[in-house]
Order: sequence, then C-alpha cells, then structure tokens
Amino acid sequence: MIDALRGRLSELGVIAALGTAKVAALIEIVRDEADVCLPKAARLALAEIADQIEALTRQIDKLERGIVGHPSKR
Repeated sequence: MIDALRGRLSELGVIAALGTAKVAALIEIVRDEADVCLPKAARLALAEIADQIEALTRQIDKLERGIVGHPSKR
C-alpha cells in the first residue's frame, strides 16, 4: 500500500524519502485540500489508499498491544 501511494504521488511529481516512517508526510499532502500540487481526481483516489494505510496501521498497533502490550514506534 505504501509503495502504491509513493508510486502514484511520484508520477505527479511528489517525492518522499523511503521508509514507512516517511509515509505520514505523504498522507498529509493527500489530506491537505489547500495544496494545489494534486489534481482533485488524484487526491480522491489517493485518499482511499491513505485510508487503507491508516486502517492497517491501526490494526497492526492493536495486534501489537495484544501481543506485547504496546505498539512499536514508527
């Protein structure tokens, strides 16, 4: 999912450093409706990918809390 978001954004000229920790900055760009670097149609599609990434992150954190008592730092 992260690679899908990163790849689509790079096609639109938005580049970010590699690593899962850097995805938050990409999601901020997608969520920022005042940012004019993304066409509206692209922003809508990318928001769906961002939603999925955030949902998966919440699920992983929940599982980690159940297994080890706290989520890992990302």
